Amino acid sequence: MQFREEIDRCRAEDLRKDVIIRHVNRLDDYPNAKERPGISPWFKVGLLDTYHKGIIVGLGWHGMIDTPQGPRLADYAKGEKSEFTTMLTGEIPYDFIESMNVRGDEYYYLPHIFCHFANRGEPYERLFYAVKQDMRHGHHYWKEIASYDEVKRNGRHV
Repeated sequence: MQFREEIDRCRAEDLRKDVIIRHVNRLDDYPNAKERPGISPWFKVGLLDTYHKGIIVGLGWHGMIDTPQGPRLADYAKGEKSEFTTMLTGEIPYDFIESMNVRGDEYYYLPHIFCHFANRGEPYERLFYAVKQDMRHGHHYWKEIASYDEVKRNGRHV
């Protein structure tokens, strides 16, 4: 409920929805993360929405190209231009979330969400690419275009 209220407040007041995701087992690595392989113990994402099992976060915008195999990332290094833009999104189940500090701290005034990185060292149950669908009157949702793995596979055909 706390997440839905925060998302609704940010929409109503036209505020940014950035939050800090923090790994509960590596709290001492904040704010200066030690260099080591794998996902960082803390990072900034966009709090986009909720779903029946948790929250949806935005990890970054990506240009895509539609191919016969399905969508893939545009290869800007080869001069490709994207055909459409998507958001890489992650679903974090409530079961992985320990707590949330809405006020932030002296380093980041953004809300901090403390998570267990319980899926192969990551907080996400699932990653997928989505586009924002406007339902009018201030309402929207994130429509899945393709899974992260599907887009990765499609990129191998280049």
